[in-house]
Formats: sequence, C-alpha cells, structure tokens
Amino acid sequence: MERKIRTAPTSVKIPPNILQFVDKDVETSGEFSSRTDWIVAAMREFMARRIDILSKRKELFENDGSEKKD
Repeated sequence: MERKIRTAPTSVKIPPNILQFVDKDVETSGEFSSRTDWIVAAMREFMARRIDILSKRKELFENDGSEKKD
C-alpha cells in the first residue's frame, strides 16, 4: 500500500501572548520582515538545536555511556 504524501498545514493556532511577543519583536528588532519570517526562523533554530540534542543522545547510547569526559 502506498503512503499518502502529506502537505504542510496552512495555518497554526498560536496562543495570544506568544503572538503578541512575536509581533512586538518583528516591529522592534528589524531582523524579520513579517511574522511568518520570525516563525520560520524560530522553527529552523529549534530544528538545529533538536538535531544537536538527538545526535548527542545517539552518541551517548552508541558509546553505552562508558566514555568519560574530562
């Protein structure tokens, strides 16, 4: 059986306090041109950190925790 290709959601519900924070940061920082840019950048940053965490975890399990760090 063939798997269906899923599309990305077109909308996400964001709690009002987080949305206000994002909007204020977009207005004041000048780093982002829109709320969407801010959210995409945050997701990319989260993904990078998550990949780092998972690779360290994998490394620990592969080494069985037997290596000691100085």
